[in-house]
Formats: sequence, C-alpha cells, structure tokens
Amino acid sequence: MVFTLLPHLHVYAESTTITCTDVPGRQIYYVDGIAYDTPESHFLRADGIPAYCIQPKIPEIYHPIGYVGEDPGWTKMSELDRNIMLAYAFFGYGFDGERTNERYLAAQDLIWEYLGTTNISRATIDTTQKKNEIRSLVEQLRFMPNLQVVEYNQNVKEGSFFTGEIDGNVPVHVVNTNGSLDNFDVVVENGLLVNVNGEPVSTVVGSDFYVKVAMGQQAKIRFINKLLSRNDEGGENQIIYRSPINQDVIKAGKLHVDSAEINLYAVGTSINLIKRDSDTNLQQPQGAAESFVKTSYELFDETAQIPVGMLNIDESGVSNTIQGLYYSHQYSVKEVTAPTGYKLDTEKKIVLFNQLPNHTNHISLDVLDDVITGNLVFISYL
Repeated sequence: MVFTLLPHLHVYAESTTITCTDVPGRQIYYVDGIAYDTPESHFLRADGIPAYCIQPKIPEIYHPIGYVGEDPGWTKMSELDRNIMLAYAFFGYGFDGERTNERYLAAQDLIWEYLGTTNISRATIDTTQKKNEIRSLVEQLRFMPNLQVVEYNQNVKEGSFFTGEIDGNVPVHVVNTNGSLDNFDVVVENGLLVNVNGEPVSTVVGSDFYVKVAMGQQAKIRFINKLLSRNDEGGENQIIYRSPINQDVIKAGKLHVDSAEINLYAVGTSINLIKRDSDTNLQQPQGAAESFVKTSYELFDETAQIPVGMLNIDESGVSNTIQGLYYSHQYSVKEVTAPTGYKLDTEKKIVLFNQLPNHTNHISLDVLDDVITGNLVFISYL
C-alpha cells in the first residue's frame, strides 16, 4: 500500500472559518479521568469541509475560529500514522447516504483511540458497530495487489517494468497473489484487457487477468481502489489542529492513496546472421571467392506462414538485424543466394526463440557454406 500525503496547508486564523454544529449523543467527555463540561459534541467544518480535531477538546462556538486544542505532535508522527487517521476521517463521515452523526462520532473516537487517548466516555449513542465498519474499510486500503507474470515466472514490483520476452501474440497472464481484485478497477493503458483466448473483455473477475501488448509498445496497468474512486464529499474530510507555535489552524491535508501499477514492455525478439566458411570457420571466404557480400537469406515465419524479410551479409560476414519478432513463433532461415565460389545451402534452419534463457531476446545464428572444389582430370598418354 502506498500512501501519499498532499502537502500540509497552513491556514491563518483570519482566513479560515471553523463552523461547529451541535451533534446530540455526547454530553460530557471524560478524558484520562478529567471531565470536560461541555453540553454537546460538535460537528466541525473547516472552510465548509468536514473535519476532525486531533485532541478531544470541544470547540467553543464563542471563539472566533473555534478552539481545536494544541497540536499533540502531528508533524512528528510517521506517515503511516497520519494516513491511518486521515483514512478514518475519509471513511468516517462516509459517502452519499452514509453521512450520519453516528458515523462522525465513531470516526472521531477512532482517531482519538489511535492516538492513545483513554477513558473517553459517551452519553447516548453507542458507536461500536460504526467503528467496526470504518475499521474494516481502512483495513482494505492496506491490501494493494502483489502481482506475478505467470508464464515468465517473475514477480512484478510496483511501478517497475517487466520486459521479459513478451510479445503481442500470446496473452500475458497476470495473477494477484494478495487476494481478489474485486475491490479494484483494473485500467490498461496502451494495451488490451483480454481473456485466456485473447478476446477483449471489459472487467476483471477474481484474482487474475490477461493482457495483450502490441509489439514494441509499453503498457501500463493501474489498479484503482474502488473505495477511493467515489468522488464526493466523503473524500474531502480532513484533520485540523492548532499550531503549537502560533494561533494558526492547520489543515493536515486530504487522504490520497496511490494506485498500484505495473508496466509491461513488449520488446519482441530479433535475429541476425554470422556467415562462416565451413572448413575454416572464419568470417571470410577462401580460395577463388573474394567476398561473402551479396549472400542473402530469407527469414520466414513458420507459425504465421508468411515471409518476414531478407538477411543480407556484408563484407565483415555479418548480416543486418530483423527486429520485432514474436517470442512465441517458430521461424526458419534459408539461403537464397550463395557467395561466389560456394555451394548454395538448401537446408532450412529452424529458429526457436522460446528456448532461449529468460534474460535473452536476440539470436545471432551462424550459417556455413561449403566451398566449391574443382575436379582434377588425369590424362595418360601412352
């Protein structure tokens, strides 16, 4: 799980409006044995946005900006602690149809309990059930996908590129080893979400899915928690506290949870040829032959049954490289034109990329030709 806090926003007293709405259900606070004689609890808003205070001190309406207590060390807390409290605030006042006084009080209790505040007693509303509901939602934020690309036996770390030998022909099987993906929207950018047969689908069901990536393309797969995709007022809840340095009311920011993501790069495979003399094993001709130049081979896709291109040998005995080949396809190489002084090799050579080590995606194939030898004729004069 990756939490990112938006930058702290310091709001000066004269520019911040703290409004307090009476919430029935809590008449007297007992905090660590000390009674706070306040007639009612208060529902806080900071500049119109639902807010929660850190310390269990009730804002006084007569105060110009509302009294929210001193900062108990917000800036000294870990990022995880701050985000858990922001998550309580996010889910506390809830979403459309869930905004009730009971949920607000439950979230405020959870924040204080997380901070270690003890002996908080309440009057008429029991928030136990609502607190359990909010805790359950917050816990779900901890479970971001942990992914594995099955065919290639490699875990994909969040935000990293998996290059492997992915091609645009075989659907790439991705499995979440951290439970179901039901709570996430799976968004594929620059790629296609498919089923096991390579047919397009619109949603992911369960804990695994398939993706096709076109050759040479980089696809990004993002996992967006559905709980955080509800763009309504619930997402605007925030924490407020008073600065220990001055009288500023500080808004601690909004909860923002980064979506998990992986990147798949369809690098494809490639091939070139190295021409050698079959007798000397050198990349230069012998005898009457002067050069391997103009020697050419056809590369053929045996799987798709189509010609791919020509591999032409240069003076150094090395051919051009053909890229963008499919890792899963079978190819063949056959000599079309032999160098001067050499026999044409009529044998078709099969190329299998999927037998290469998993860190390799290129083949340099040695091709050999036999030199043409002359026939000596002995004439006897008797």
